[in-house]
Amino acid sequence: MESSEGPFLWDAASVWRCARAFGGAVLVVFVLGVVAGVCLPGLPSHVLGALIALNLWPTAYLAHLAPLYFLILLANTKSALIAALIGPLGAWVNARANADYPSAHEATYHPRGAIDRMTLALTRVVLRVGSRVLPDLGDDRRDLAARTGAALAAVTPFLALGVNALVLGLWMAEALLEGWVSGLGRMGLLLLPHAPVELPALLLASAVGLRLAEGLMPRTPDHTAAWQRSEARRLITADRVAQSLGVVVGLLAIAAALELYGMV
Repeated sequence: MESSEGPFLWDAASVWRCARAFGGAVLVVFVLGVVAGVCLPGLPSHVLGALIALNLWPTAYLAHLAPLYFLILLANTKSALIAALIGPLGAWVNARANADYPSAHEATYHPRGAIDRMTLALTRVVLRVGSRVLPDLGDDRRDLAARTGAALAAVTPFLALGVNALVLGLWMAEALLEGWVSGLGRMGLLLLPHAPVELPALLLASAVGLRLAEGLMPRTPDHTAAWQRSEARRLITADRVAQSLGVVVGLLAIAAALELYGMV
């Protein structure tokens, strides 16, 4: 993790891993949004408002205080920060809550009540999904809480990108309902000016989140939840995270300008 090729937390290899891990899933969500919107014509108009509000929150309340450019920039920056940092922060919260739990390994964890059984079932789901991104999380010889935290950090970037993909899918469906040729043309004019800049920025933010998840993955028996808690704090405050996110925000600033130009 610390033996990076440069000052940034991402590199070509980590971006490629991120693209493989999340690109296909985001595409599936986008296609599902298109199909659902076309098959249920009333769906886009009913759902888009809520999803757009969710995507803009908590920046929408600034609409009357800031120019549209800054609103777009803040909304996209929020998505990027979620992709990069919410997963590691979630891992830190999980590790902090479970650092002193007496059972270190899944093999020795015997749930006693219904809530414990439900918690363990949810933990196994998170681990199963996270193992698709970080295969070593499937090794149950490691600390269960630390593995769960790393899995949570690994799958969170998809949530940020998935909401955006669903919004775009429903937008595409709404445009296609007006006609395939005019709809594709409308979406092309809406997306092409800024998408070539914005999508790489979000991918870089996701790559930062993925690299942080890799750094929080337990590799030895002493990599417990207590270790993960201190490691998450160290990694999130590292200079390379700030440098990487600075590049992401710079790209998003360019994308916001292009998006605003496409609207006027």
